[in-house]
Amino acid sequence: MMNELTIMGEPRRQHILKLVWERELSASEIANDLSDISFGAVSQHLGILVGGGLITCRREGRRRFYRANRGKMGPLEAYLTVFWDRKLDRLKERAEKMEQSNIMEKKDE
Repeated sequence: MMNELTIMGEPRRQHILKLVWERELSASEIANDLSDISFGAVSQHLGILVGGGLITCRREGRRRFYRANRGKMGPLEAYLTVFWDRKLDRLKERAEKMEQSNIMEKKDE
């Protein structure tokens, strides 16, 4: 689980995952969307994502096509959901305490 989180921690890899989440794209299509870095850098990110099992690669002649490996992402999604739910619960508690504190201050005025 931590390996997947480490891999996904890089913003460009997150962007690549978003691109290939719904449809299969070629390496050149992905690189065109990430025009601020070289094709070689995109290839390295794709290699890391494939190596971590987060995306799959299909070869067709000399071209490679990539798609998110949603099966691998399922457990990660469950982990992140629990993680964020806990964070949101704590945030809600803080907001309620702050609101209650503001109400008490207004009463004292």
